[in-house]
Parts: sequence; structure tokens; C-alpha cells
Amino acid sequence: MEQGHPFTSNDEDLATFQTQFEQRARIIIDSEISTGQDDTRVSRSVAPEVMTIMAGVAGYSKIAQQRIIDNIPMTIDTKLLKEFGERVQPMLVKQLGLLRSGGDLDVAILMVENAELASQRQKLLGQQDTLLEIRKDVIKFGI
Repeated sequence: MEQGHPFTSNDEDLATFQTQFEQRARIIIDSEISTGQDDTRVSRSVAPEVMTIMAGVAGYSKIAQQRIIDNIPMTIDTKLLKEFGERVQPMLVKQLGLLRSGGDLDVAILMVENAELASQRQKLLGQQDTLLEIRKDVIKFGI
């Protein structure tokens, strides 16, 4: 249908939509013929090329609709979150006291370890060393 770049990278969906359109159109045409409502606008002699073009347009429309449905919420979320981050980050940095007097971010403040956690870590490392020594003795005596 399109020359150059395809409008979809999902050829399976396009083919499915086209097939569904063609089937629905054939059902409508057959129904109108069988009920005697057939007129010059709709007839069994609809050219296959016309049906293919109509199915392609219907498939394209369905895919375009899905793109819009998918992209609008993503775009809103992206813009909303970006603006939220741009507005909140400076306020958080300022209120958490992460800035030096020159206005630069003080990374050292972020790297400071909590004294209680440091004490706990040292205690656990001591226990690990003790257990490793006991393990060596157990292996040495073959227990």
C-alpha cells in the first residue's frame, strides 16, 4: 500500500484486519443479494482490487487507531513525569540539605554510612571471622 517506509511493523495484524474486513464485506454483500436488497451500489461483481484497497485502508485505519490509543497515554505520562521530576528534584535537593555553599551537589553527604549500621556491620564481620576460624579448626581435625 505505502511506498518506502511501512506504516506498521506488524504485518500479521494488518493482514488479520484486512481479512476480517473482507469477510465482513462479503457477508454484507451476500446478505443483501439473498434478501433482494441488492442494488447498483452493492453487487457480487465488486472488483477484487477494490475490495483489496478497501481492506488495506480499513487495516491501516485500525492500526492507526491502536497507535493513537497506545501513544496518547504514554505521551501524557512521559511529559507529566518529566515536568514533575524537573520541579520536584531541586526542591528535594534543597530541603534534604544536599547542596554545598557553591550550589554543587554534596555527594559526600549521600555516601555517609549510618553509625548504627556501621556498628552492626562491624559486629557481623567479627562473627563471620570467628565462624571461619571455627570452620578451619573443624576441617583440620576432621570432625
